[in-house]
Amino acid sequence: MSEAKQQEGRNLILACDGSKYTEHAIDWCVEKFFRKTDKITLLHVFDFHPVTTMDLYGSVSVANMNVELEKKGEEHAVSMLKKHAQHLMKHGYKPHVTVLKGPAKHSIVEYVESKNADVLLIASRGLGAVKRFFLGSVSDFCVHNSKCPVVVIKDTLDDTSDAK
Repeated sequence: MSEAKQQEGRNLILACDGSKYTEHAIDWCVEKFFRKTDKITLLHVFDFHPVTTMDLYGSVSVANMNVELEKKGEEHAVSMLKKHAQHLMKHGYKPHVTVLKGPAKHSIVEYVESKNADVLLIASRGLGAVKRFFLGSVSDFCVHNSKCPVVVIKDTLDDTSDAK
């Protein structure tokens, strides 16, 4: 890394899902990874699926409820990111927050590329091999598809055996 780049700081994106694993990842980053010169973006992606109901004639849209559910999902995401941002500000960082809608795996990789990030940081939920196979892993997808380095932060407090 050039001397000018070191003084400017790195462009870091921390993907947040609102779980205890994200909280651990933020604490780990503060303790071991972040520098005061870094540009830090806290990113959350929520994948909204509209609700429909079935009646005698087929699918019926519940548009008003969908609008409200989507609005509440976005408000929850912003609230969660603001809480994480305040935690980082207490440590002297000035993070940006970004909320995206869409499938998390693809949205994260596309956003990281569009922002020319130096590093993507993401928490591991500690899925065992069986659950990871059936549910997929956002961190695994990002590791294999991101064009920048990806740091997966494991929560060492939990047992991450394959029995999960």
